[in-house]
Amino acid sequence: MALTQVDKPYSYTRKGQRLYVVYTSDNSSNTGFKFGYQLTEVATGKVYQVFISPDPQGRGVFDMAPLVNLRHQDESTSSYNLHETTCYEVDGNGFKTYDIEITEWWIVDGVFTQNEEGEGNTDNIEGLVIVNAYFQPFQGYKPDTINSPAEACLYSWEVPMNFTAAEDYWLAYSDRNFNTSNWYKSFFNGDDIIYIACRWTDIGDLTFSTSNLLSGNDLDKLRIQYFNSAGGLISQEFLSLTANSPLIHVGCYPACSTISVPANCVAYQVYGVAADQATRVSARYVFYNEKEIGNWNQNCNYTPIRVAWVNSRAGWDYWNFQLKSERTTQIERKQYNSVLKTDFDYGFTGAAIQPFRPTTRILTDRSNLNTTSLLVTSDWLSDNEFIFLRSLLVANQVQIIETSEVDGKTCYRITPVSIEQTSFAEQKNKDGKLHNITLNLKYSQPYWSH
Repeated sequence: MALTQVDKPYSYTRKGQRLYVVYTSDNSSNTGFKFGYQLTEVATGKVYQVFISPDPQGRGVFDMAPLVNLRHQDESTSSYNLHETTCYEVDGNGFKTYDIEITEWWIVDGVFTQNEEGEGNTDNIEGLVIVNAYFQPFQGYKPDTINSPAEACLYSWEVPMNFTAAEDYWLAYSDRNFNTSNWYKSFFNGDDIIYIACRWTDIGDLTFSTSNLLSGNDLDKLRIQYFNSAGGLISQEFLSLTANSPLIHVGCYPACSTISVPANCVAYQVYGVAADQATRVSARYVFYNEKEIGNWNQNCNYTPIRVAWVNSRAGWDYWNFQLKSERTTQIERKQYNSVLKTDFDYGFTGAAIQPFRPTTRILTDRSNLNTTSLLVTSDWLSDNEFIFLRSLLVANQVQIIETSEVDGKTCYRITPVSIEQTSFAEQKNKDGKLHNITLNLKYSQPYWSH
């Protein structure tokens, strides 16, 4: 066997880590030997060819991470109604699928030649899915496989990506966890609940995966249950999810088209179930109206600003900044001074055309480049909520979701922005002191005037 596989990324893996493909070869002693790695993007057919020399141990170590570029370039279009409905990610935005062919090359008669003789001269890795997620690699470049959420403490709190019937603590692709927000606890009891404060006019997604590449993945549907103020179940419904989809953004917030909140509902819960509609395969996500039973302290002088961002687990998270918000415009002026024109006689002959008049402009604005920024302030945050917003600070895909009423209809405008802060100090106090946070958001599109 000429080629031997030493290591490769998991079949369903995160982008934000080293993605090592490691091989050894029985032929590495040949003159000018190199490992050939041909990386193919399945969706686009784009091909990368890389040649790697053996390291001192004779291994060909190829890190494919620098070639993987995942980002929502079209973050909100009419054909991709992000935040409003259920969206199945397209290969190439939030994830990419790759095929890899590994070959052997060395110099034969002065020519760099591929080895095509004998068995084992090529190997293939097919259908490798890489999602737009990252983590702190305390376990080296690649974490150990976690078979249950209970094992997370053994592996530096690494959060697994799959949903199985063996456990009901699997998390959706969000940076929220069980102790992020605990403002409201009533008839919802249990340590498997994640609370999400929202307004009934908010849109937003929870992200899941039904990929067959995830070990023992049993997620088939979402169960949605609506409750009244007495804790009674009003109604429930099931949302079927397409099988073997790497990323599914499900509209789970109240104003989404997939959610039908009854008039007397004060809270509802969403969780994943298996095909039998009874076996729970995820944590419970409880959405409650923060304006009525939550921590809503809106200053009427300012409009609440809703911010969305791609988190560390390839999904979307949201936060309503309730307090002070200010809009600032920075103006960069491109100016020049006009000069005297040579085709004028400067009035010496009494001609009708004169070079200067009271309205003649000398200093001229060629163009103004205006950049708009929005300063937003949160309400009081608990320690865990403050830490949760770290994923917002490090995100490179951030949006503002603005809401307005037009002819009695709620309309939404989604605008991409960038965060100007470059540091984030996590605060934690023994006395449970609350915090707030202020961010400066710069609109990604400059505002032009001429």
